[in-house]
Amino acid sequence: MSRVVDMDRWKLTVYDDSAGGVPVKEMVMNNYFSLGIDAAIALKFHQQREQAPEKFASRAGNKFRYALLGAEKALLPGCMLYDNVQITAGVASPVPVPVQGDWEGVVVSNLPNYQAGQNFWGAPSSTEPFYPINICDGLLEVMGLSGGMHMAVIRTELYTANRLAQTDRLQLRVSHDVPMQVDGEPWMQTGPCTIVIESWNHAPMLKKCGYIPPAFDVETETETDTDTEHLPSKACPP
Repeated sequence: MSRVVDMDRWKLTVYDDSAGGVPVKEMVMNNYFSLGIDAAIALKFHQQREQAPEKFASRAGNKFRYALLGAEKALLPGCMLYDNVQITAGVASPVPVPVQGDWEGVVVSNLPNYQAGQNFWGAPSSTEPFYPINICDGLLEVMGLSGGMHMAVIRTELYTANRLAQTDRLQLRVSHDVPMQVDGEPWMQTGPCTIVIESWNHAPMLKKCGYIPPAFDVETETETDTDTEHLPSKACPP
């Protein structure tokens, strides 16, 4: 059994800071945005496929090539983001999001399915100021990645990405060139630039019945937790 819910959709705009903040790219984001190590892997795979498409006719072969690129990034020194990316979350009261010195990637997710269905966000504990990913709560999940090895162990489901924020608007200031991707479409973005991700519209989607979001009372149709600072702005119906 399924029912229709309104999935959040987001608009991503890239502004060229060297040209006075002129918008140079606009995209609609349904699933995820990322920059750094995972986007670099996707970009290299895309470039190789463009150069020799006949070598990428096999699904199993494509997965193998992608895995080799991931292993290469895990073993070789990567590009740290500490001095390259500044993140600010929120609309009414923007808050800086710290970027750790050893991080090589940032992922912004709208759905709980990333990299062939993996949930990088995971299940936050009751002591954390976060909630599980909800496709219609008006919030984005922001995560940090420590490198290729970190991405690999996340697939074991014993680890998750570094949970940074849940927000209704995100701004990233980038100083130097860095690979990026939106919903699997990678490119190399020149810096300095500013990326803004904000709410755009909604799309009707079928959702499996039986799921009751955290802090949501089905009988009264109200959120039961009084700590509204960290509650989702709305919840999907069960």
